[in-house]
Amino acid sequence: FWDPPQPHLVGVGYLKLQPLAYLIDNPCEIALVSEKGKIGKLEVSLIPTDENGDGNLAEDTDTFVEDSRELIGQRLDFIVFVDQAVLPENHCKDSYVEYALLNENSEYESYRTKTIYGKNPEPQYRQVTHHSYKNVDDKIINYLQHNNVCFKVYSFPDSTIIPPTPTPVSSVAMFRRLSQGSDGGAGYFARNDDTETPKGLNQQIQELNRK
Repeated sequence: FWDPPQPHLVGVGYLKLQPLAYLIDNPCEIALVSEKGKIGKLEVSLIPTDENGDGNLAEDTDTFVEDSRELIGQRLDFIVFVDQAVLPENHCKDSYVEYALLNENSEYESYRTKTIYGKNPEPQYRQVTHHSYKNVDDKIINYLQHNNVCFKVYSFPDSTIIPPTPTPVSSVAMFRRLSQGSDGGAGYFARNDDTETPKGLNQQIQELNRK
């Protein structure tokens, strides 16, 4: 049996959601960490936008929110932009990024960037994903105020094990196996109580075995 290679977690990074509660963007270069400590970095942004995903509301002074509760009962749209990363040389093959956000049903929904194929220590994902809360409530405000979004970077092992392929068996060799048992004894064509080797076939088998 052969198990296909599985992705492994390279590192994780965190970004505060709080600026979104005030319609402020939050471009940041976050550290990627693993059990070995800091192993790389990831550039990401949270951008408040309109319903069509056009523009950055943080650049409009008229949309500034002093109290996050002003958003209750309104629609909130924002973009998560996963830009690029710097990864370890030995953990950068076929990499991609995953993150999860709380949806309006109080369930975490996962999202994933495209995969950057090949070995690339500086992958450029350039992934833009539009998210929205159609009716902001206290639950959403509390979530934005007190939580981070966790970005997880995955990659595949550098060395890929090639699955074994069956060894081809020539027709002559197969014929010999059928004519002789695996232990060298009688094979498939041997005489038994009810049947016997077809006439002329013994001669063909003997000729093959002499080759």
